[in-house]
Amino acid sequence: MKTAAAALFVLVLGATALAGQRVYTWQDERGVLHFSDQPPPPGAKASEKWVEPLEPVGSSAPESGTSPAGEAEAPRPAPAEDGRPQVVVTSRMASPVAERVWRISGEVRNTGGGEARRVAVIVRVTDPGQGTECLTTALPVEPADLPPGATGKFEDYLESPCFLGNAGVEVVPEWN
Repeated sequence: MKTAAAALFVLVLGATALAGQRVYTWQDERGVLHFSDQPPPPGAKASEKWVEPLEPVGSSAPESGTSPAGEAEAPRPAPAEDGRPQVVVTSRMASPVAERVWRISGEVRNTGGGEARRVAVIVRVTDPGQGTECLTTALPVEPADLPPGATGKFEDYLESPCFLGNAGVEVVPEWN
């Protein structure tokens, strides 16, 4: 039974990943960055972006210096000189791929002066109706240890009823 359920999940995920989708991004009064396929609340200053379908496994990667959608990446800060690690999220994408399933991906960079060990990102999802946190999970960063100036990537597919409606998604790095 588990095998049949897993096969159905992969089939649905693959079928829905073939079509692009519009994604709205905005920041609420608490500073939480929201990504949704639904328009933001009235009065919210939002950006709208068309998210291209996912590339099949084994396809070529985007050109260096561009985002998966082909947009230029934000400039990266130079490493700090104080000897302590400082990890920042330099890019992130949260996009729905099926009902209750979102792809969360991005990149982090150690802008500090020391090595960051066991780097991960914490993903927090906020219920749009109640404004409460309904999902918190850690995603690994590869590589897990980042010397000064190094980057790491994270990606996962999360399934949760939290992703129904205008879920707010926050991504925060952590390290030792």
